[in-house]
Parts: sequence; structure tokens; C-alpha cells
Amino acid sequence: MANENDVAVLASYDSAFEANVVAGALEAYGITASVMGDSTANCLLQGFKQGQMQVVVRQCDLEKAREILDTMPPIEVADDDIDPGIIKDVMNNNL
Repeated sequence: MANENDVAVLASYDSAFEANVVAGALEAYGITASVMGDSTANCLLQGFKQGQMQVVVRQCDLEKAREILDTMPPIEVADDDIDPGIIKDVMNNNL
């Protein structure tokens, strides 16, 4: 039997950026949301492409979160916005 505080997956995204934008928007509406997925280390090694990142909410907030998500405009992420040199600098502790 599901508990109202059980965690439910609201949506999956290809990047942590997208998932965190959605989680932040939900928080602004009073819904506790978290992002689950690959680690930051993988983010750096893969050039900020983390694979499937999941936005999770409490089961009792799932329906309201879906309604909010349906009203949000699409999130656009341009691959060329990331300077590949910064990844090298981070890996070499040059920041």
C-alpha cells in the first residue's frame, strides 16, 4: 500500500540543468522536489551530459506537480553553451 510520503518519479530529463529547473519551479509552488541521477563526477567526465535525471516528488503531490509541469514552457538547452575548456580546468584544479 502506497504511503502519501512515498517518492514518485514525475519526469526524466537528459540533463541535470533541465531537471533542476523543473524541481526549482515546483519548489516555488510549494512542492518539495528532488533530482536523482548520475553524480557530479560523471557530469564532469561526460561534458555535462548526465543521461537520465529524474525529478521526484512525494506521492501526495504527484497530481498537482503534473498539472504544474503541463503549464511550464519547454526548457531549451544549447550544447554549445558549455566551454569544453572549463571541464579541463576543473579536472586539473585550475579554477
